[in-house]
Amino acid sequence: MDAAIATKVLEAAREGRFMDEDIPEDEAQLLKLGQWWLDEAVKAQKNGMADNETVLQILAAAGVSTEVPKPEPEEEEVVSPDQEEVEEAAEDPVEPETPSQESTQTTPVADPEGNHGSREQLPVPPEVQGDVLPVPRDLTTLTDRDLRRLMGEYNALFARVIWLAAVEGSDLANSEHMMEHCLRVSRRKVRADGNKRTQEELNDDAREDEEFQTWEGRHLEHDNQFRELRARKDIYGGHLERLSREASIRDQEFQRTS
Repeated sequence: MDAAIATKVLEAAREGRFMDEDIPEDEAQLLKLGQWWLDEAVKAQKNGMADNETVLQILAAAGVSTEVPKPEPEEEEVVSPDQEEVEEAAEDPVEPETPSQESTQTTPVADPEGNHGSREQLPVPPEVQGDVLPVPRDLTTLTDRDLRRLMGEYNALFARVIWLAAVEGSDLANSEHMMEHCLRVSRRKVRADGNKRTQEELNDDAREDEEFQTWEGRHLEHDNQFRELRARKDIYGGHLERLSREASIRDQEFQRTS
C-alpha cells in the first residue's frame, strides 16, 4: 500500500464516520493506519457487513474485490493502532488498554484473499468423513484392527477440533474487537447530544446501538462455540490416551509371550 491508497482508505473511513481522527501527515503513520482500516474492512466483509457502504468504499479505495469471499478461518488478531489508543485513553478512561506500538508492528497483515496458512504451505486438518465408531467402555472387547482404526479416527478428530478451536478463538477475538469499536463509536454519538450522564448511564445508552448489539450477539455465539470445541478437544484427547494405553498394554503382553 502506498501513501495515495492509504489516504483514499482513510478518507472513505472518515466519510462513513468509522474514523473520527484527522488523517496523519506522517507517512509512516499514514501507511500504518491505512493498512489497519483496510484489514478492518476485509474482516467486516467476512463477518456479515459485505453490504455496508463504508466497508465497500474502503475496499474499493484499496482496489480489493468487493465480492464476498468464501468464509475462511481467521488467524490474525486485529490490534488497534497507537493513535486510537492514545485518543481513547484521554477521552474515555474506562476503556481497556490496547496493544502497544511494538505489538502492532509484529502483527501479520491480514490476507484479503483469505489464504490462511499459505505462507508456509501448512495443511489444514480435513473434515472427518463418514460415521465414527464410538469408543466402548471395555477396550478389551476390541480387536487389534478395531483398536488401530479407532486410534486413527480419534487422532483425526483431535487434530480437526484443535484447528477449529483455533479458528473460533480468532473469530471470538475479532468479534470482541468490533464490539468494543462499535461501543466507542456509539459513546461519541451519545455524548454529542450534550445531555449530562453518569458513566453508567453513558454506557447503558451506548449499548442500545443496533450495530453494537449485532456484534455483541456474534461475540456470544463465538464464545459458546469456542467453549463447545474446547470440551470436545478434552473428550477426544481422553479417548486417545485410553486407546494408546490399551495398545501399549497389548504390545507388552505380546513381547512377553513371544
